[in-house]
Amino acid sequence: MNNLSTGRAPANLPPLNLLRTFDAAARLGNFTLAADELSISQSAVSQQIRQLEDWMNVRLFRRMPRRVDLTREGIVLSGAVRRALILMDQACLEIAESAATRSLCVNAAPGFASRWLMPRLAGFTDIQSHIRLTLLTSNDPVDLRKHDVDIAIRRGTMEEIEHSQVPLDDGRLIVVGSPALLQARGISSPDHVAEQTLLRNISGDRWDSWLEHAGITRLPMARSLHFNDVTLLLDAALQGQGLALVSALLVEHEIQCGRLQRVTDIDFHDSARYILTCRSDFYDHDSVRAFRGWILNELKHSL
Repeated sequence: MNNLSTGRAPANLPPLNLLRTFDAAARLGNFTLAADELSISQSAVSQQIRQLEDWMNVRLFRRMPRRVDLTREGIVLSGAVRRALILMDQACLEIAESAATRSLCVNAAPGFASRWLMPRLAGFTDIQSHIRLTLLTSNDPVDLRKHDVDIAIRRGTMEEIEHSQVPLDDGRLIVVGSPALLQARGISSPDHVAEQTLLRNISGDRWDSWLEHAGITRLPMARSLHFNDVTLLLDAALQGQGLALVSALLVEHEIQCGRLQRVTDIDFHDSARYILTCRSDFYDHDSVRAFRGWILNELKHSL
């Protein structure tokens, strides 16, 4: 059984610096050229070769007037040393490249990812080009200790104790609709809102709370469409199929582009908000810190 299979350090290897000097002399066939390559003196090369020959108890070179030639034993050792040094060089290069290109996996709620994050994401990749970013979307809970995810962004409340959390908004919900719908229906007041088709999210709908907050107590038989995904709900609003009550963050781009308009200035602040969560022990990792800093800076310029 050899040392590689037992996990023990090889016992028959000479010092690495002697092998590097031997490799240079074997390749170049000249101690002076080897000294130039290694940035040491010619006498240092000669001394290290003698040390290696003494260590192995064999001659590795035949000294000639202007060159050195490998002996049979030297040829055998030269091939093995060259292959080993190449393998070590490749391994070090791979490790260096891996350290230079850091990875980051972000798992975000689909609505936040498509409506807020995607229009801005190029800004992050431009300034952090060394970070290899993977963006996943899901509304399901993420176990950061079991899944290969560095950052999760979900809508919820600040209840997590095990992980570090950063709120991304204040839970502000606003009422929006397409300009064509608002003009065609003459929608301009909270009372008008209650008479329209309301686009509802089956997970966490807040329309009833908003209507009560707006002081609308006598409600007509309002029509409604129900969705399980806020992205589809917003698509319906863009197509003029009804009014949406959504996070102000998600419609910032559409409002700026004129594709959606606010119906009323009455906002509703929900206890749920978008929250960035990461493992406490990863909080200060370079890639996590870079993404967190970037997203918080972007949010300063949001509605």
